[in-house]
Amino acid sequence: MENISAGKYNYYDDHNFPHGFRRSGVFTIREAEYLESHGHTLRELEAKVRAPENDDELHFQQAICEGIESESFAVKAWRKYKQAIQARSERIFLSRHDGASNFLPMD
Repeated sequence: MENISAGKYNYYDDHNFPHGFRRSGVFTIREAEYLESHGHTLRELEAKVRAPENDDELHFQQAICEGIESESFAVKAWRKYKQAIQARSERIFLSRHDGASNFLPMD
């Protein structure tokens, strides 16, 4: 596993995953645990709010920000998280209701 420091607090995204990463059905247990423990660090590295402290953090930042391919577990888990957020925000809900009422007689 990479040498990326864990955050001071657990990371939760109550807006997109109100029941947590584990219960979302999107992530494996390992990915959910990793996002919870390292999510703050990964988010700060992506936003460039935090400077990388070692080569693994620098690699993560470059892979995420510059779109470099990586086999790193941290990169894969964070990309999966970002794709899940994007997929949730792009959902389109369609209704079968066409505006005409079936209860009114047709004259």
